[in-house]
Amino acid sequence: MNDLKEFTTHIWTLRHAPTLFTIQGRLQGTKDVDILPNKTDAYFNKIKIKRLPKPDVIITSSLKRTKQTAKALKKYLNWPKTIPVIKKKNLNERSLGILEIKTHFQVKKLILYGIITVSQPLSYIEKLEDLSEILETPHFKFVGIESMDEVRIRGEKALFEIASLYPNTKIVLINHYAVLKSQGLNPHKICHLIISKDSQGIFHKKITNC
Repeated sequence: MNDLKEFTTHIWTLRHAPTLFTIQGRLQGTKDVDILPNKTDAYFNKIKIKRLPKPDVIITSSLKRTKQTAKALKKYLNWPKTIPVIKKKNLNERSLGILEIKTHFQVKKLILYGIITVSQPLSYIEKLEDLSEILETPHFKFVGIESMDEVRIRGEKALFEIASLYPNTKIVLINHYAVLKSQGLNPHKICHLIISKDSQGIFHKKITNC
């Protein structure tokens, strides 16, 4: 029967703690930057970190801002040091090429000067302060820039792999804005993602408390 579950894995997701680039409103992409220790506790309080259940394993990307957040999180919640932290490179942040470390204002200049091409008219771009709706369009792509659609496919594959590697467990996933958003998860909140696999090998995703 298709509704018989081979396994069900529970994953609680959150974005990494703030970095200097986060505070400055810069696009971080795959740049490997540190979190700001003096901002971590306030961030944990803001997203109500104490709602998290103690997991069997913590998953991060290979970028140090997620690994540093995991270390700070274990200390903040007084979780055992024995909880393993596993890094997954295929969960790294979206590659943004020449846009990395740039503000939205700087990105707008690149578009208006014709260095980056978009489908929207330049008169519309000129009026925007936040370019999220442009940059997060599923098929927006430029040389060296990963599209959100590519991030979605990569992220979903990684999540299914994690669920298969750690069946019937509780996982805390510390990740990145674009990867989380591509999966329908709110990067500004703690979300509960349930991944199950039925007896026919079909994966199912359900998002709650997001």
